[in-house]
Amino acid sequence: MPLTSSPTLAADLAAAAERLRASTVAVLVGERGPRARYAPADAPAGQGSGIVWRADGLIVTNAHVARAEHVAVLLPDGRRVAARLVARDPRRDLAVLQADAGGLTAATPGDPDALRTGQLVLAFGHPLGLANALALGIVHSTVTSSARHHRTSPWARAGASLIRADVRLLPGNSGGPLADASGRVLGVNTMIVGGLGVAVSVREVDALLNAGPAADRARRDVPYAA
Repeated sequence: MPLTSSPTLAADLAAAAERLRASTVAVLVGERGPRARYAPADAPAGQGSGIVWRADGLIVTNAHVARAEHVAVLLPDGRRVAARLVARDPRRDLAVLQADAGGLTAATPGDPDALRTGQLVLAFGHPLGLANALALGIVHSTVTSSARHHRTSPWARAGASLIRADVRLLPGNSGGPLADASGRVLGVNTMIVGGLGVAVSVREVDALLNAGPAADRARRDVPYAA
């Protein structure tokens, strides 16, 4: 029997997907230009995903997704609310938003340091405008951006911890969670390199949030204000 046909695994993955759905949002940026003649009038110019980090509306996404100081966020319950950019670190490709919402379900962080090559991981988000889509893959490697094959990347100067996984990422997955099979968040999906999905470790999110307003501000183009 194929591994993915196991009834136990299938049930576990469905439960993990439900957990991730409760703490994953869509991040909507900007308005479409006149060339988007066949798009709905209220369709955003760009869309990514985000992770509810705290119940009070603190959301983590990618810096390349949060390109404006004011964006809209589509919550898991279907509400569309405003959010403002409170921190952005392009070197880690991370950004923090504060949504005008409370009582949200925060994600459960996992332990990326315990990851092993071959471990199952899940990518969740809103790729291509499809809500709450899940992709399954395996860990290829965990590296720092100082590794030789990442030296030309924007993360190299930051020395960010990255997770590479053989998982299918599509436009719109950026900013969404990479999680273990229990739905615990290990990283923030960022891009595809060499056919592999790359996620920034949640350790980098902790470093960004714990730096506080006075520390490391030079790395940010927006002052920390959460």
